Amino acid sequence: MDYILTASVSVAAGIAAITSAVPELLPHRVGLAVLVIMLITILNLKGIKESGVTFSIPTYLFIATFFIMLGVGFFRYLTGSIPEVSHESFVAVSGISLFLLLRAFSSGCAALTGVEAVSDGIPAFKKPESRNAATTLIIMAAILTTLFLGISFLSYHFGIVPHDQRTVVSMLAEAIFGKGVFFYLVQVFTMLILILAANTSYADFPRLCFFLAKDKFMPNQFRQLGSRLVFSNGIIFLGLAASFLVIVFQGSVHHLIPLYAVGVFTSFTLSQAGMIKRNLTKREGNWKKAVIINTAGVTMTFLALLIIAATKFMHGAWIIILLIPLLVLMFENIHRHYDAIAEQLSVCKLKAPLFKREKHMMVVLMPSFHKGVIQSIGFAKTFCKKVVAVHIQLNGDDETEALHEKWKKFKPGVKLVIIKSPYRNLLGPLMEYIDSLEKKDPLCNVTVVIPEFVPKKLWHHLLHNQTALAVKTAI
Repeated sequence: MDYILTASVSVAAGIAAITSAVPELLPHRVGLAVLVIMLITILNLKGIKESGVTFSIPTYLFIATFFIMLGVGFFRYLTGSIPEVSHESFVAVSGISLFLLLRAFSSGCAALTGVEAVSDGIPAFKKPESRNAATTLIIMAAILTTLFLGISFLSYHFGIVPHDQRTVVSMLAEAIFGKGVFFYLVQVFTMLILILAANTSYADFPRLCFFLAKDKFMPNQFRQLGSRLVFSNGIIFLGLAASFLVIVFQGSVHHLIPLYAVGVFTSFTLSQAGMIKRNLTKREGNWKKAVIINTAGVTMTFLALLIIAATKFMHGAWIIILLIPLLVLMFENIHRHYDAIAEQLSVCKLKAPLFKREKHMMVVLMPSFHKGVIQSIGFAKTFCKKVVAVHIQLNGDDETEALHEKWKKFKPGVKLVIIKSPYRNLLGPLMEYIDSLEKKDPLCNVTVVIPEFVPKKLWHHLLHNQTALAVKTAI
């Protein structure tokens, strides 16, 4: 869920940056978001690869434009060249104030997500890997702190008030630069960095699905590579799921964030708890220090999760709280299904002789006498001499008499068996007849030939009974 929500939230936020610059596009934000998700999906299906240059250029431009915006904003603040803003005085109410503080905390927690990517990617760093990763983490934290505090400070002094249809960054950029070139650059680079953030999900989610499918917790289709050597099914599923969320929540970042925050901090909590268990089990190196760090981590992330779940429950957090147990249950059922299939197909418990059935009999199911039945009988006769045509009588005797007349006229050369079904049930009498044949001669293999009409167009299936499918499922 984390990867799906990352893609949907990032794209929705990127489109919000553009609609803040061009308000005329606001009514089309859902369509634009879905279009961007589909474009990213198609590019990943074609096998585009992440590269340092692809990610570094938009990232550096994003950081540069934001620091320039903050620099100009602080210069205007220090020189007194900003309009006077009057702030209303507020009276603190203990219960409500604490509730609002917790809500603000839960909203701000989402700003820290993504930092863990540095620890996940330590092997990609140059030697010494751990020191370079630690330096990167410190720089990232410094940039994040500076941008967050700087934007918050300037937004307060420029009188920026949150708006449903515009982002705070866009309103601050307009207050500092006006609607000039730099204002639009801030919005464009914001959109680009968010789209790149969405693209990271396409690199990791299909691989996660592959490992889950490999361990039999997801369908086997997620293990298959496409023609471009990418996990196509995982990529397509991610694109469809992210688009679905964008459509359901109308591309609103405010409505998607609660789902995102709950999913992320649930993952963080489980990850830290897993590290505690691993360190206590392995006891390698300085494991006691690691347990202390992971315990502090699981405590903080779990507290954040509780606060988010409580304060954002009615804002959509309940969906994730309900969905996560259902997903776990689904994974367990899939795993149980594959284990059951493996048990049924296992040859370990087979006893010799393995190929004791030497006889063969073919049963041709005949709903009525037509060209397909004649071809099916001819096909069956090429395999064995013992062929039986079976008709389940669902209607009156008139239909059966007409069938007998055609049978005598064309003389297929095989035995015709008509079984009456007083309750107009096809499968019951047919399965009883097949079972009786197997009981009568256990050494005989019984094969059922089903004449099936294959329509030229997909919608033609609606015009025909799916009898063949029902029989195949029953057998």
